[in-house]
Amino acid sequence: MRYFIQNLGRRLKKSQVCNLFTTCDKTPLYVFRSCLIERELKALVISGKCSEELLTQTWENIWFEYCDLLGERQYRRIFDTLKEINYQKNRLTALELAIIAIENGQTSKEIEQVMLSNGYNPKQLELAKKRIKSINITVEQLIKELAELRENEETEESSTHRMKENFTDSVLMLQKHGFVIDLNKTTVFEYARMKKQYNEEIEYYKQLSNGKGKN
Repeated sequence: MRYFIQNLGRRLKKSQVCNLFTTCDKTPLYVFRSCLIERELKALVISGKCSEELLTQTWENIWFEYCDLLGERQYRRIFDTLKEINYQKNRLTALELAIIAIENGQTSKEIEQVMLSNGYNPKQLELAKKRIKSINITVEQLIKELAELRENEETEESSTHRMKENFTDSVLMLQKHGFVIDLNKTTVFEYARMKKQYNEEIEYYKQLSNGKGKN
């Protein structure tokens, strides 16, 4: 396992030249704020350099995950599709690396497991290569589906603009109501949960008040 992971790591380092914040549970709020308000996507970079395309894609993933955490239903299918695209891409990378390893005479339980998880034994390389083509087709279909979903929903630009205007006020409001928020320590995941909890409490008291008013 260690050998395969080391080999995988070396190959990945050649294709990925930077280390990024990629999920809400790892991204500090100050990074989220920089991306949202200042559109400074380089704030996502932990180390190294990376392309604008990768930064934009990473920010989109974090953004839609954040919206999903808030319970905005229109983003659920978008977020699920993004997760499936990432899963299929990771699956594709693992299978490609396993095939390369086998062709170079390398064997291990991990390489075998990657092959078996795709329905092939290590000797069925040609069939595995056909599976790679199939996975690529799946990814392309998912990307098309994602594009269609985005056309039918609120655009990321307009939604970002709305959230951008409310971000500072939202943080101050949450702090005023006892939530502890440290931009350097609080993650986007934690902030989203606080915001959702606050909104649910406000809605509950509104309904309670309306109910009492009717009586």
